[in-house]
Amino acid sequence: QLANDLTWHRARAMKKEIIKGVHAHANDTLAHTGILDISHTAPKWEDILELGFYGLKKRVEEYKNKYSKNDKTERFYNGVLKFYDGIDRFLERAAKLAKECNKSEMAQGLLNLRNRPPRNLYEAMQTSIAYYVFHHVFEGTYLRTMGRIDALFYPFWIKEDKEYAKKLIYDYFAEAD
Repeated sequence: QLANDLTWHRARAMKKEIIKGVHAHANDTLAHTGILDISHTAPKWEDILELGFYGLKKRVEEYKNKYSKNDKTERFYNGVLKFYDGIDRFLERAAKLAKECNKSEMAQGLLNLRNRPPRNLYEAMQTSIAYYVFHHVFEGTYLRTMGRIDALFYPFWIKEDKEYAKKLIYDYFAEAD
């Protein structure tokens, strides 16, 4: 009940602020109406972070072997596998560039993600941002959410030095913004 009361209290306060013009720009752009809500895409972030790009590709290979029953499904799975091959090549090129720019942690993280799921907070955040970009560019739709990043990153966060983790979190939000 408390959460419901707080939600309604905030909604009433927002309505007054909108009417007073405090949020006039947001009102003018219809941000409060949902009219310009252009996407409802929300990937299963738990799988993305648990499997990583490498594991997602392996899953597609398993599905291909299990479910390819005709030429049409074979072409579909081959197309998806080509997409993951492209991700692998991108990660390799990005790692090379990061190394050339003396960003060794970034380079090593990207190389690691070519062959296994993320194992630490840094790699989990790399995976999240990379997937976000790949989805926008190659899927052609906008992601509605980055997921419950508190819950998604928690298993990685608990293994990190807290000062280092804090820096990563600030950097992640700066990059994702």
